Amino acid sequence: MPFGLYATVWVMLAGVQFRRTLIQDGMNKIRTTLAYGYSVLGLGALAIGIMMSPLFFGRIRGIFPMDSVMIAYALPAITAYALYHFKLLPSFITKKIAVIFTAAISAFIAIHEIRRFWHGPSVHLDRGVEVGELYTYTVILLTATVSTIVLAITRKNPILRKIGMALAALTAAKVFLWDTAGMQGLARATVFIALGLTLAGIGWLLQVSQASEDKKQD
Repeated sequence: MPFGLYATVWVMLAGVQFRRTLIQDGMNKIRTTLAYGYSVLGLGALAIGIMMSPLFFGRIRGIFPMDSVMIAYALPAITAYALYHFKLLPSFITKKIAVIFTAAISAFIAIHEIRRFWHGPSVHLDRGVEVGELYTYTVILLTATVSTIVLAITRKNPILRKIGMALAALTAAKVFLWDTAGMQGLARATVFIALGLTLAGIGWLLQVSQASEDKKQD
């Protein structure tokens, strides 16, 4: 948790310095150097915090959503995305980079909180994975897949479409490789049918959306 707070402070200081580089008073080089220095410190603190995650060391403290995981990882991620949103970061930080960074941190946080739900404050990886926990990840992946596909269709965004398809493939691979490994007979068939129907529905939505776009172009 302390490293998450350090990361938040240093990222904020970096944003301030990047903002001040807009002032043309001959000190831009110093401000730029400070900005990148704070950025490196912030990312370094976040990296150390990830390596010292409760998945490997210690326990989660506090009550969701104000627990140590949210402070350690969500706070610096939200701060960094806010700085990007208000254009307080360098221009090479594109929307794609900001979204990938935020999504990665969000997934990391979700793993902690799901394991906490099933294992309690001690979420060490050496405790294994509960059956319910395994299915929880699948439900979240499936929800993220459907949500991304719907957003891609409503916003006509090809990048979101690709992300949705990648999530669908990841979900299918997880179900085939892990979820059904210990299942037999009717249970396995039911899961396969449900997954197949869901993927078929996603494919149908994409096909209808593509056909509609093609008609508009014609």
